Amino acid sequence: EITATGPVDRQPVLEFLDRVATQMLAFGGDSHVEWFAGNYTEYEADRKRRLGDAEPSRVKYKPISRA
Repeated sequence: EITATGPVDRQPVLEFLDRVATQMLAFGGDSHVEWFAGNYTEYEADRKRRLGDAEPSRVKYKPISRA
């Protein structure tokens, strides 16, 4: 992943989430909420099992126009 400041090393963040997160509420598209008991790595594996390799998509909003 590349940001404005350069490459980002996600490994320390993932290790932190694995140690801290024991339960998660994942908010998905179409107002779907998934409760998961486990760490982040287990959640990601379960999400890939349920949804496949589909990447999350950004919500696109209609531009605000001034009348």
